[in-house]
Amino acid sequence: MFGFTVSSPATSLKGTGFAGASEQGLWEFLQQRRVDFVVIFPNWYPRLSERPELQEKYRVRLKHNVICGGDEMVVYRVRWDGNNRVSLSVH
Repeated sequence: MFGFTVSSPATSLKGTGFAGASEQGLWEFLQQRRVDFVVIFPNWYPRLSERPELQEKYRVRLKHNVICGGDEMVVYRVRWDGNNRVSLSVH
């Protein structure tokens, strides 16, 4: 699950990931907007959650999850260094 507080549509997110959003498209959108924080369920976006630009700040784990998208939700601070690539490939 993700949400945006921007006025323009996020058309680049269409893909084959969870709920039809690609991780690649989501990362490109986040990179274009230079967001400060990302809050995700890592099991929905496993490659995104492994990005070296994301620094974990807070993690919550639900013991008895019956309605949320995953047992864990994580808040990440994004560290932009000006040279971030758009690729989600794992090295």
